[in-house]
Amino acid sequence: MQKTIGRLGVGLTLAAALAGASGAGAERPREVFSVTNDTRRVVECNLLVDGHTRTYLKVHVGKTYSDSFTQGRRLQLACMRGRDGVYGPLQLGVDYRFVERGSWIAVVPASAE
Repeated sequence: MQKTIGRLGVGLTLAAALAGASGAGAERPREVFSVTNDTRRVVECNLLVDGHTRTYLKVHVGKTYSDSFTQGRRLQLACMRGRDGVYGPLQLGVDYRFVERGSWIAVVPASAE
């Protein structure tokens, strides 16, 4: 009985040490993604993260949507009035904005135009 408890204790200690070591190194830094509506109407898009819908965005005129994500995520915007079906992949840490291109909406880096 004593050996079983001793082995179990050693096993639990090793498991806890391995879980602590892998958990500490697994956390990746987060960066901000933001998009501002510079159009004259509300823009509606789906925010896709790694190919899956994360959030339905309804960004009003002059407002900004922002959120933070871990590095290495693939971000895209699928906009209802966008000329392109999907915009992206978009970079973390870059501010984007919605602009009008005739009757269409485009997503461009804030430094463009």
